[in-house]
Amino acid sequence: MVKLRNIEYLAFYMDFLTINSVPIVDETKFRTPLHLEQQVGLWVDRMGYTRENQYSATRLRKLGQYAVVSIEAGTGYFLSGTTGQVKVASGDVIVLFPDEPNTYWPQKRWNEKFIVFNGPDAGKLEKLGFLSRENMIIKGSYRVVSATFELLSKIINKEDTASILERRNIISNMILQLFKLTKNNQQMNSGNELMERVVEFLRKNYDKEFSVPALAEMFNLSDSHFRRLFKKHTGRSPRQFITSLRMSTAKELLIQNKAVKEVAREVGYKDIFYFMRVFKETTGSSAGEFKST
Repeated sequence: MVKLRNIEYLAFYMDFLTINSVPIVDETKFRTPLHLEQQVGLWVDRMGYTRENQYSATRLRKLGQYAVVSIEAGTGYFLSGTTGQVKVASGDVIVLFPDEPNTYWPQKRWNEKFIVFNGPDAGKLEKLGFLSRENMIIKGSYRVVSATFELLSKIINKEDTASILERRNIISNMILQLFKLTKNNQQMNSGNELMERVVEFLRKNYDKEFSVPALAEMFNLSDSHFRRLFKKHTGRSPRQFITSLRMSTAKELLIQNKAVKEVAREVGYKDIFYFMRVFKETTGSSAGEFKST
């Protein structure tokens, strides 16, 4: 057995092996669901809280059920045939699927909460897209699982009809909340990537004249949505950002002793007097004063 004294090396090694070459163990620990649990279609198999230290991980496992693992503290790695090797950290949630071989382990140590659940409705929710193997790691979602864990802890050992139905509803709500977070994260990442493209475009074309509506149309966004995303991404309006780029370049050109009129033209101003006014408003000194200092 290989001891994980160098976690990163072993993670790298396992990731670049074919998954089929790593031993896979079927997890056989199941709780027989109550008859009513089977009827409602979704039940909790088990749940728990563990503090894991660095340990050996030389095999993958098939859990045979669905599960969520919330990393409450620490960092480590998750490995599956779908994701490959992924680093996970405090705040992340790992979603496990019945027939998806996987393993995960702490880099040094971590605290985790886990909830294992099953039932035909879990499979239906996966088919509907509420659980997705493309999103087995959900960033910043541990509070959803922690809140679910606390609610379930109060009724996990009760076998009355109301408790069985309540557990089903709690798990359903957890899946819904994780699904919403996944969508929000995807939209945020998509928005950030788009705004990075906008910023790169402006860095290369700051000397050209663009209206904000024209920029928005160029990137297939409405004017208001473009302004909102841009402000969120950069902390400034599009016009403020362009002006900042122009003034930064203008200062560099003035330091090189270029004429004010020439500098104004190079950074995109046809009107030298307008350039001089914007320069003073932005920097606190006139272009001539800046040049002579």
